[in-house]
Amino acid sequence: MAVLRTGLSNSMEYRANFIMNNVFALVIGAMVNMYLWKAVYDSTAQTTIGNLTVWDMLAYVATASVCARITQTGRTERNAAEEIRSGDLNKYLLKPISHAMYTLVSSFSERISALIFIVLLTVVVGIPLAHSADVHISIAGVVAALPILFLAMVINSLMSVTISYFAFWFDEVWTFHVVKDISLWFLSGQLLPMSALPDTARAIAALLPFQYLAYVPAGLIIGKIPIEQAPLYLLGAVAWIGVLSSITALIWHRGLRRFGAYGG
Repeated sequence: MAVLRTGLSNSMEYRANFIMNNVFALVIGAMVNMYLWKAVYDSTAQTTIGNLTVWDMLAYVATASVCARITQTGRTERNAAEEIRSGDLNKYLLKPISHAMYTLVSSFSERISALIFIVLLTVVVGIPLAHSADVHISIAGVVAALPILFLAMVINSLMSVTISYFAFWFDEVWTFHVVKDISLWFLSGQLLPMSALPDTARAIAALLPFQYLAYVPAGLIIGKIPIEQAPLYLLGAVAWIGVLSSITALIWHRGLRRFGAYGG
């Protein structure tokens, strides 16, 4: 709780930068994707793509952008690599605190403060626009998506922390983070729903944890994923957290054997 309170204070220290990163970036990113898909529908004779009409697609893209923004990782997880490289990791090894848990809680504090602005923006702008466009929003889907979004935050943080822990072996792991971000943009359903992917790509994406970050919660919210499937997705997200936690712990303990504790 102390780490969470400190993280909340730090995240709000530079308010203008906070609003730019969490509000304007969301609005601009969602609008770009929506205009892109509107142009795709206008330039083709198809009325549906991936069983979605143009308004369904626009609603999905906007919702998926919000879900991806909520579940995205911040600078905290990536700073773990710099702490290993510079020797600042020493201060965590000398205290009775788990470095992975500290990192996860710190990242959650960034998202909690951002979540407030995102929810306000969605309520003030998104819901009226959806109503005017006659787009159906499933209340039951929203309720079912909330725990999945929370688990998705844990999944994404664990993946980022695991990548940062490769700094025990590599001097620079930034490229691995970039590859992960590109993969998330495509395989999480942020760019387009998984139903619009080719069969092979859709089968691969269904086996990966990326779908919980955008596609699953967005599909539940707009009613394109049956509410009856929510428990199955919830169990899948919990299973992935177990797998990723084990991988993170394994890499952490193996990496500590190589850590020289220089600097700091």
